[in-house]
Amino acid sequence: MNKSILVLCLLAVTLILTSCGSLSIQKNLNDQQIGPEGTESIAHINYTNWGVYAFKWAIISGSNDDIGSPVWFKNTVTPAETAAVLTRESKALGGSKADDLYTWYTSMGFIIYIHDVTGSTNSLK
Repeated sequence: MNKSILVLCLLAVTLILTSCGSLSIQKNLNDQQIGPEGTESIAHINYTNWGVYAFKWAIISGSNDDIGSPVWFKNTVTPAETAAVLTRESKALGGSKADDLYTWYTSMGFIIYIHDVTGSTNSLK
């Protein structure tokens, strides 16, 4: 019984201290054009966010406003939220177009679920 409580406490501390989201921006494109002819390539942007859910209700997930920080009881792991982060970051880099934007959503578990969404886009001018 004591070992079970210890394991649950360690799991809870790990979830609290774990960053649930990450943003990666690759500006070094080795002078390769990643968009249509006539556009300027700025960067390739990749964003991943995940969270722990009980049935369909969020327990802890990654913040889309403060990337790398967790939020409690807020559903932030959606393709729409991911697309919003990608386009916001593209605009912040000076891009006027997010090209080839895609999101990939997965969910696994039973009663307690891990939801994960990954998205990617090319920032162009």
